[in-house]
Amino acid sequence: MLQSTNHSMEVAHKKVVRLLEMKLGSLTEELGRVVSEYEHCQSEYESYKVRVHSVLKQKSKSPAETVSSFQMCSEEKVQMEKAIEALQTRMHELTDRKSVV
Repeated sequence: MLQSTNHSMEVAHKKVVRLLEMKLGSLTEELGRVVSEYEHCQSEYESYKVRVHSVLKQKSKSPAETVSSFQMCSEEKVQMEKAIEALQTRMHELTDRKSVV
C-alpha cells in the first residue's frame, strides 16, 4: 500500500513537472514576443523623437534664417537647372554621334 501511494505521488509529481515545463516554455515564448515588441516600440519612439526635434528646430528658426535658407535653396536650384541643361545638351550630342556611327 505504501509503495502504491509513493508510485501515485511520483506519477502525479511528474505530471505537475511536465505541465510546469510546458507553461515555462509558453511563457518564455511570450516573453520573447513582448521583448521584441518593446524593442520595436522603443525604436519607433527614438525615430519619432528625432523627427519631432527636427520639426521643432525648423519652426524655431528666426525669419532671417528662413529667408537666408530660402535664398540658398534658390541659388542651388539655379545651379541644378544649369547642370541639368548642360547634361541634356551633352546627352543630345552623344545621341547625335551615336546615330552618325
